[in-house]
Amino acid sequence: MPSSPTLLRDAHHHSTLPPPPNAPASAPILRLPTELLLAILARCVTDNPWDDEAPIAILMKAQWLALSAVCSHWHSVIMGTPTIWADICVWAIPTREDALSVELVQRALLRAGNTPLRVNIDVAQTYDAQTGRPIRRQIFAFLSMSSARWRALSLRVDPLQLSLELTPIRGKLPLLERLELARGSNANDRTFFAGCDLFEFAPALRSLTFEDIPPRVAWHQLKEVRMKITSGYHGHFHKAVYTALAFIEHCSALCSVVVWGITPPYHQDQEQLDDWPTTPLFKSPIRSLSLATFSRNDAQARLAGRLLRLLDLPNLAEFKLESTFPAVNYWDPAAFTAFAHRSPNMTVLHLRNVYISTPALLQALSQVPLLEDIAAGDTHLQTSYHFAITDEVLRGLLEPGLSLVPNLRRLEITSFLQFDYGLLLEVLRQRVQSPVTAGGAFVFCAVVLAMTKDEVDYGERANEGRLRLERELRDGCVEGLRFTVDADVL
Repeated sequence: MPSSPTLLRDAHHHSTLPPPPNAPASAPILRLPTELLLAILARCVTDNPWDDEAPIAILMKAQWLALSAVCSHWHSVIMGTPTIWADICVWAIPTREDALSVELVQRALLRAGNTPLRVNIDVAQTYDAQTGRPIRRQIFAFLSMSSARWRALSLRVDPLQLSLELTPIRGKLPLLERLELARGSNANDRTFFAGCDLFEFAPALRSLTFEDIPPRVAWHQLKEVRMKITSGYHGHFHKAVYTALAFIEHCSALCSVVVWGITPPYHQDQEQLDDWPTTPLFKSPIRSLSLATFSRNDAQARLAGRLLRLLDLPNLAEFKLESTFPAVNYWDPAAFTAFAHRSPNMTVLHLRNVYISTPALLQALSQVPLLEDIAAGDTHLQTSYHFAITDEVLRGLLEPGLSLVPNLRRLEITSFLQFDYGLLLEVLRQRVQSPVTAGGAFVFCAVVLAMTKDEVDYGERANEGRLRLERELRDGCVEGLRFTVDADVL
């Protein structure tokens, strides 16, 4: 493979070649608006560290450079579009290529002009083989000089990189809106970011993603917080969860919170969970909560329910529960009953990949009368299938006077289609004609599952179900209904 400087020279050389003599000056590709041309070219580019590209090739944007070599018009468009170069990914750069990486970043900064930057830094901490001391990286020092231009920062970092090499950015992040933090390979302590004050003064910060324990930030500014729990708990599982969730008390009423990946210990090592508190530990004014837990198919654990017991969220409007793994979450009716009582203003309830019985689903819907948006569905189990969307549920939604979920505007189901299509159409007609949707439209979304464990047949069977349901909905002619039907994929 040619060296990086050679690639740069070649790209520039070919891009200045004139078009062939017989090329029509008014070729359609040359008449495309610049925005449309860029959208098409962007589909040819996968500047992603996980797509097996060499780190230097990603940093130098080799794919964009190759496209710029096609003709002088593409060259001028690509080189003259600052947003292309404002996306800087410094990933897995070896120490020996520090100087080259600085040169490439410098070139990108010049081409980006004054455009705010999106910076992705994931460079492992390295040590001198003789002294054992950490090697200071030129790329950190150089990038830190541009921190006033950072709008988004994704950072996977080791302890000394955070405490030494990135200290120059403290107080110099006026544009930073999105921050994603993850621990590097040398940071084994879950509380690694707890004492970090580099982002404490970032007046534009609105979105924070972090692992386990957050850094110091101005919580009142944030509109989105995502906590990712890393696996491998050691010691007391309860205390670890309590510590992890404590941040929620600092969030404001403007904030949406996602808690992703809390994993119970394996069954053989699992502590007794009966001593979890029955009264909430944390109170917060947040309006949106998404829980994505990693289940181990242990129906007794009901981890999501145990987490709900810890939370008092009186302003909550949206609650979404899903699994971060093919294993389902097991519904805890008692925990949700208490949770719904503490959160009486819920209008959105999404239960995805949740094992919930038909009676429990009807009970849950009856406890949140202000609901406008519901998502629920059937589930794949390891050796069987579970049906939550049944005739009984549809009849419940057909109660006289719309006594169950009277304000419903959107219904989403994930289903094996083990119900009476006529009942579904009747529910949809009734909801479309209800006073709640007068002057608007009722929205119905479906994801069709297939009852097979064969990966080869799964897609075909799911698509057959999709076509069948679409036909029923079209033939039913429910005026005022907006619907989408998708086939599930494994």
